[in-house]
Amino acid sequence: MIAHWTRPTTTRSVGSIVLLLAFLLTLTSFTVQTTLNYPTLLLMQAPLAKPAGLQEVLPALLAFLELAACSMLLITVSRSLAAFLEENGCRRVSITGRLAGISWATGSGLGLLLLLLWSTTASSVAFVLALVLFLLTEIGAPLLLLSWTVILARQLRAYQAIGNLGAIGLLLTCLRSLVWELNAFIPITSGFYVAAGILNILAVVGSSFWLLWLWLLGFWCFRQNKNVHSVTQAPQVTRKDLQINETHIKRRNFLRLFASVGVGTAGSAFVLARTSLTIGNTPESESDDVPAEPSLIASYYYVLSVIFVRLFPGNSAPFRTTVDPKRLSFPFAVSFERVNADGVPAQFVYARGATKNRVILYLPGGRFMDAAREMHFFLTAQLSQQTGAYVLMPQYRLAPEHPFPAGLEDCVTAYKWLRKQGFAASQIMIAGESAGGNLTLATALALRESGEALPAALVAISPACDLATIEPDPILGNKVSLAYASYTNHGAVDPHNPLVSPLYADAHGLPPTFLLAGTEEFATRDTVLMADRLRRAGVEVKLEIWPGMWHAWPLFATDNATLSQNNALPEAQLSIRHITKFMRQHQRT
Repeated sequence: MIAHWTRPTTTRSVGSIVLLLAFLLTLTSFTVQTTLNYPTLLLMQAPLAKPAGLQEVLPALLAFLELAACSMLLITVSRSLAAFLEENGCRRVSITGRLAGISWATGSGLGLLLLLLWSTTASSVAFVLALVLFLLTEIGAPLLLLSWTVILARQLRAYQAIGNLGAIGLLLTCLRSLVWELNAFIPITSGFYVAAGILNILAVVGSSFWLLWLWLLGFWCFRQNKNVHSVTQAPQVTRKDLQINETHIKRRNFLRLFASVGVGTAGSAFVLARTSLTIGNTPESESDDVPAEPSLIASYYYVLSVIFVRLFPGNSAPFRTTVDPKRLSFPFAVSFERVNADGVPAQFVYARGATKNRVILYLPGGRFMDAAREMHFFLTAQLSQQTGAYVLMPQYRLAPEHPFPAGLEDCVTAYKWLRKQGFAASQIMIAGESAGGNLTLATALALRESGEALPAALVAISPACDLATIEPDPILGNKVSLAYASYTNHGAVDPHNPLVSPLYADAHGLPPTFLLAGTEEFATRDTVLMADRLRRAGVEVKLEIWPGMWHAWPLFATDNATLSQNNALPEAQLSIRHITKFMRQHQRT
């Protein structure tokens, strides 16, 4: 029985093994990508150092066991299919198939060992094992399978076009993995994350074509139902020898065309379904560390956004529509209360269970020109729900009608109004994104200069810290320069003023500060330099630069008017958890 399985003698038995291999690979690849964020997990040391839950260990254990089974199936299939080929092709298929199978088998063993070392004191050893596992399964095996696929598809003439597309997918997988490996050893701000993201998307599409070809190869072998050696020894049969009449030829050609259309339709559906499900089911990360690479859905969103703004630049008119937050949908109970903060219109946002003994003053961004949008209410609701604090979101005066210092004065007024309501400075935190990140830092500086007690902590997301320097932004384009010009009244205000550009301020005495920025935005430079200035001033500062992220990405926790637990962007949810963890560490009651 075992001998028959390891050395199949008919094409039908070979086809059965190929179909089993295709099934296991389809199941395993989808499971690990959508539950473990594999293979980028292997490039992150922090997740390997924290305790792994059952929801992480069980899929990983099953995946590595399935990979071991796939390695044996691949070796068996390679040896059997080699009998179909010419001598040179026979040797190359046998060698590449066996080496790829050995790579999978070795990777499976390392993976099982990695599970034993997960969250132990030997985390550095685990990281080395993860790196070797990554090299074997994501670079070595795909390269070997590329050659294996091209030879089989060409010499068997079994769905050669799809096989070639699959081989290209394997090549893209190798290139993506090489770029990931390069990114792991260079500074984050110098990483090639856009290229890696595009390659990752193309690799998922290409690997779907390869799996499709593997399925079709299995059906092709299964349909032959011949002795392996008789296939290789069968003489060429001409149409004349068979004496097929013209009617039979036309019927056969029609059936072939019909079958080709059916295979094309079913294959397209398979590739589209697998690609869409893999991209759309990107798992959330629970790590306290920044992801090593952008998720599939983030890369997809970023590429589409860049293409869209190139094709449809849109207008730069200020957004002044008043959003009614009560029309939005939340997965938890949240309330809104309009207040007048000494002449500044504002809203309290508080989730069920939030207490009024601590508060976050959230300053919404929007180029210094735009009113708060739906995404600001989603973000502030999550901040309240995860910290248990009330959130006050003021609508400060906006440029160009009200350039500097009008907006800053309103933010300072809102802070002082909170103090009048009985909140101690140690119970208040200030946060904001983009222009709001600028105002977060500027408000703290203005409070310090006026002698006011400073808040417990600051959080600035993608802050515009240097209005004297305009960095390029792939998505915002000229909106950055327009915003700076509007806020500084087209040069009437000196952009080097520390309250306009906090990067030029004396940062001594500021409270603990958390700065976040993405690699694909204009504020990356500002954020890195601001963090350095704060450190040199002796301020406690936490800096996170997120690979592949665009401007103010934490706002993109949803892509519509409904905030769900399955967020549109995993990085948005993870960054919000990082922010609320920092806030909980510094908030006082």
